[in-house]
Amino acid sequence: MKWFKKKSADGVVAPALKATTLESSIDAGGFDFAAVVDRARAQATVGLVAADQRVVIDELHEWEDHVGAVDGLVAAVSVLEAGPGAGPARLWATFRARTKTARKEPEAFVAELAKRGDDLYGAAADAGIEADPMGAGEVTRSAAAVWSSVQAPAWPPVAAAVEETPESIVIDGQAHVVLEIDTGFPEAEAEIVDALSAIELGPRVRWVRTYRPSAVDGGQGRRSSVLVVSMTAGADRVEAVVAVIVAALSPRVRLRTHRMVGRQALGLATACGAGVLGWQHAAMTARVVA
Repeated sequence: MKWFKKKSADGVVAPALKATTLESSIDAGGFDFAAVVDRARAQATVGLVAADQRVVIDELHEWEDHVGAVDGLVAAVSVLEAGPGAGPARLWATFRARTKTARKEPEAFVAELAKRGDDLYGAAADAGIEADPMGAGEVTRSAAAVWSSVQAPAWPPVAAAVEETPESIVIDGQAHVVLEIDTGFPEAEAEIVDALSAIELGPRVRWVRTYRPSAVDGGQGRRSSVLVVSMTAGADRVEAVVAVIVAALSPRVRLRTHRMVGRQALGLATACGAGVLGWQHAAMTARVVA
C-alpha cells in the first residue's frame, strides 16, 4: 500500500519539512550559523554536532536543563546513532519567535538567534559536551543522510521513491521501522543505552530524544523518545531486528514502547532534527490514518 503522496518536481519530500526553509547567518563568534525556519509556527531550529559519537546521558540531561532556561525554547532534541557507520551526536534546539519582526521575516529571526548563539554553545559547554555549530551544508547533509542518502543533499531533503505502510516506510531501497518510547523515567534511557551499545553490525539505529521544558517555572520538563531502525533490506528483516531490540528491554519499558502506526514518515522526519516535533503534527497524522 502506498500512503505517501507528497511529491515535488525534484522528488518526494517529507510532509513535515515541506514548508520549512533553511536560512544562514554569521554568529557572534564568526561561525557559519544556520537555522531551519517554520514560518507557520513562528519557530526556528539550530543545531550543534558533537565531537564525540558517544555522549553520556547525564551530560544530555544537564544540557537540556541549561538550554531549557533560554528564553523562547520550545524543545531540545538530541539524535544519537548506533550501528555501522554511525555518525556523531547532534543537538538541536527549537525556539519561538519573540518579536513581530522575527515572526514575519525569517532573515531577521535567524539574525536574532545568531546573536544569541553563545547561549546555545554555552549550554553544551557547561554540560561538558564539546560541540560545534552546524552550518547550512552540515544541516543539509545531516537531513539527507536520514531521509535518503542516495540523493544529492538538498533542502528540504528529497527521495526518488517512498512507500509507506502503517507500520514501516521504505525510501529509495532502505527500510525503516519507527517506534516511540515514553522515557520519562531514568531506567528507560539506561536500558536503551545498553541495547544500542550492543549493535555493531546490521541496522543503523537513530535514537531521537526530545525534551520539552515545563510551562511552569521550576517544573520538570517532559522527555520522550523515537527509535528509528533502518536497513538496506526488506521491511521484514527490519521487523526482526526491532523484535530483538524490544525483547532486550524490561517489561516496564516494553509497555511504554509502541509502533508509530500511521506516522512512520513523521517519526523518520524527527530524526532529521530540524524542528519536527510530533505533537505539532497531530492534524497531519490524522489525515494519514483516516
